[in-house]
Amino acid sequence: MLFVGVHFGQYCITMHTSFFITWFPVYLVKQRGASILRAGFMASMPALRGILGGVISDTMLERGYSLTVARKTPIVFGMLTACASAAMDTFIATGKMLTSFVEHAQLIHAHASDFVQLDAPRVGGTTPFLKIMSLADQKGLEVAPHFAMEIHLHLRAAYPREPWLERFDWLEPLFNGRLEMREGRMLVPNRPGLGFTLSDQAIAWIVDSAEFGQQPQSAYHAPNERRLT
Repeated sequence: MLFVGVHFGQYCITMHTSFFITWFPVYLVKQRGASILRAGFMASMPALRGILGGVISDTMLERGYSLTVARKTPIVFGMLTACASAAMDTFIATGKMLTSFVEHAQLIHAHASDFVQLDAPRVGGTTPFLKIMSLADQKGLEVAPHFAMEIHLHLRAAYPREPWLERFDWLEPLFNGRLEMREGRMLVPNRPGLGFTLSDQAIAWIVDSAEFGQQPQSAYHAPNERRLT
């Protein structure tokens, strides 16, 4: 009977190891969009926790606990934490470094996150930003724009779901006025445009200026243009 138990335990360990070495990293990279480095780290977590369990077990033995208690306590504790982790939802927010509608669409269709972190200046402006928000809404996802809250507050207010917004005060010295916070929420300003004007401090930083307009036709010739006489 003891031999059967050892056999069964070895089988479970081998299957567990095979799962985390072969299938799990590939799943994280292809289906969840994780980098190879991050997938490798996450796949190694069970082994790292096993080492920690061994240290705890040896420490308990040194302090006088019986072999049975010292060996089984880390196992039971690990099973309980696994059950607790399975019962809790861990929300994932990502996408802030993506630079186009296509990249965000791939992320959304792969169900790789719960919160889509898009960045209007990075994805190409208002139009692609609104297209990404529309797709996220169709898939039932939340949107949490990254940085540039002065722009994203207005765009985010157009989303039909509960709004989320990152707050960065790094750009506040550039503008007159501040975004108003009330009970953990930002209020959309009713001033014209984005609701901001350049501060005197920002104007003082200007080192040069230029005027842009339409040049006279005679002042410009395309490189390959042939002038007829």
